[in-house]
Amino acid sequence: MKAARAGAVRAGKPALGLLALALSGCPNLPNYPPTVTPIYAATSSGLSIYNGAAWTTYSTSSGLPSATVNGLAVAGNGSSAPIFAATGSGISLSLSGGSSWTTALSGVRIASVFIGNEFYAATPTGVDASVNGESWFAMSGSPANANCLFAVGSTVYAATSAGLSIYNGVAWTTTTSGLASDTVNGVFVDADSYVYAATESGLSVFNGSSWATYLGGSVVNGVFVVGAGSGAAIYAATAGGVEISLNGGTSWTNHTGSGLGSSTVYGVAVDLASNLYAATASGLSISTNGGASWSNDLPGVQVNGVVVTAPLYSY
Repeated sequence: MKAARAGAVRAGKPALGLLALALSGCPNLPNYPPTVTPIYAATSSGLSIYNGAAWTTYSTSSGLPSATVNGLAVAGNGSSAPIFAATGSGISLSLSGGSSWTTALSGVRIASVFIGNEFYAATPTGVDASVNGESWFAMSGSPANANCLFAVGSTVYAATSAGLSIYNGVAWTTTTSGLASDTVNGVFVDADSYVYAATESGLSVFNGSSWATYLGGSVVNGVFVVGAGSGAAIYAATAGGVEISLNGGTSWTNHTGSGLGSSTVYGVAVDLASNLYAATASGLSISTNGGASWSNDLPGVQVNGVVVTAPLYSY
């Protein structure tokens, strides 16, 4: 049994001393690269890494406790950056580019991992945190079965099936008021503190005073934002393709077909050159023209999330 401990979040960077990079589906604070290698894909068959020439997939034979990788986060950039994999049977850490792994919380399904002031993992019984990325403790009062995590400073956000839970540095509270649905699949917070909640019935956005819902009735699995505030570019991963708004939600363009691996999209990320990466039910789809057309890598493989890294650029 995990020892419960008060969920205090410390100021400063995690013990590894490295910045988190862009993660789709359940994203880390994005840093946009001019060139995109390596690319990391969390899949139903393991962790796949693209080195600029070819994909390599790491699975149980490499030391992962489960072939199912629900999400990932990368602490830093380059081929030797620490990789955290949220698997079907624990939180795994690789310091060798994926060729070997150590696992904590063995036997526990991890739905999401996030790197903020500390390291955070979503488990069936609550949110766990770690100072060093290796030993973990349960955050007291945290929600069970969170789908996605996000953190800004000492504030932690958890997307759950019973609303959006928020830890303010002292205690957790859960809200459903203003949300399109109580079932929240993903969450993102931009630099202007706008909160984006990807729900089972639309994308709900909190501007600091009130909620507004976009894409009403659509199953939104994840959200990624470039810029901030009322003029932000919003990229929504939905059950009906990639939805894009370049004006803070005022108008939207749907992108399906034209090479997209599947219309079921679990996450989306964008790099500095405005290349799009869609984690789909049948491959990782990449667009260099704003979603007008796509090429599809890892065809036939369910991709749950994608991280793009390179020299750091913060939005």
